[in-house]
Amino acid sequence: MVECANPACRKTLASSQDLHEIEFEIVSVSVAVSDDESNNWDESPKREATRVFLCSECASTVSVQIGPNGITVLPPTP
Repeated sequence: MVECANPACRKTLASSQDLHEIEFEIVSVSVAVSDDESNNWDESPKREATRVFLCSECASTVSVQIGPNGITVLPPTP
């Protein structure tokens, strides 16, 4: 079982009818600070899929964003 990702809700999502899945694909690249250090870094992109689950009510009211601190659920805007 999964919980709603909204920290203000945390409802247990038991049925697929109440489950809204949002998937992010995160692509990151490590780069060297200077050309002298370029042999120590892997500059090929790394891909990672991350999923967030929301209940039906939260899916229609909150926003989900990804940033430097990870995935954040934003409260509804008035």
